[in-house]
Amino acid sequence: MEQNRQSISATLVRGLLESGKTTWIQRFLAEDPLPKPVLVIACEEGMEELQPMDGVHCVYIDGEADMTRERFLALEDQYRPASIVIECNAMWRAVGFAMPLRWRPERTVALLDGSMLPVQLSNLRAFLGPVLSRCDEIHVNRLPSPEALRGCKASLRALLENPKVVRLHCADGEHGLDDVPDDVPYDLDQPVVTIAPEHFVYWFHDCRDHPDRYNGKVIAVEGTVKRGPQLGPGEFAIGRMAMTCCEADMSFLGYLAHYDGIETLERFAYVAVEARMTYRYLRQYDDVAPYLEVLRLTEHRPQQDYVSAIF
Repeated sequence: MEQNRQSISATLVRGLLESGKTTWIQRFLAEDPLPKPVLVIACEEGMEELQPMDGVHCVYIDGEADMTRERFLALEDQYRPASIVIECNAMWRAVGFAMPLRWRPERTVALLDGSMLPVQLSNLRAFLGPVLSRCDEIHVNRLPSPEALRGCKASLRALLENPKVVRLHCADGEHGLDDVPDDVPYDLDQPVVTIAPEHFVYWFHDCRDHPDRYNGKVIAVEGTVKRGPQLGPGEFAIGRMAMTCCEADMSFLGYLAHYDGIETLERFAYVAVEARMTYRYLRQYDDVAPYLEVLRLTEHRPQQDYVSAIF
């Protein structure tokens, strides 16, 4: 039976058409050799083709209807691979569901064309979301310099789910996302830093990425109160429903906070708070995370039920 066979390591490579997936795979196979034979399953044909390599077999899949477990098992029987690389088609949804049980995804990589990224973030966001979801690595190609992403860094960051590696491949070498200059949309030097609703998603990501900017600052922010039995006395989560790609892809973004008397508020009350930002180890995340010590709290009415991650 399928589940009784030895598992095979699989690498998933995602990206829109002409984002550099084939070039990355070619370099990956040359620089970080996988156990052979290697089966490369390409789900689209771009301008570049994988060049022949010893012990590497490349098969092209013509359409999404062919992305079936039966087809994959037939390829496995034909080539007997020790490793598998799947070059995913961003317009197809079948890859994760069709893989045989013993194909074990160990690495998921996303490729982005930096020269087209500002346009894609504006017009193809619904496709970029699944491409970037749950990735171990993200590579942004074809950039003259990190400065080229300055105007869209916040929109890109809102789509990222804490990948282990983000690499910008620029004319002068490799850079990280932190090398892109920040355009912080509020004044961090004010006695009370006001986080407007349209800047909520930016603040949510930035205060996690840059605790040095926020630790000890007093902020004014609005959000919904959420409580649970796992929280201590006076503790609650404050946050907003955020639209990342479209209305069908909304999630709650928020942080833990403390306020004496929070138990007196109605469930899911909407509040405006002034709070001092601190950072502490939280067992809920098994990590150090932002924590808001609320100084003042008033019930409030939101102007809109959700905030947008589209800047």
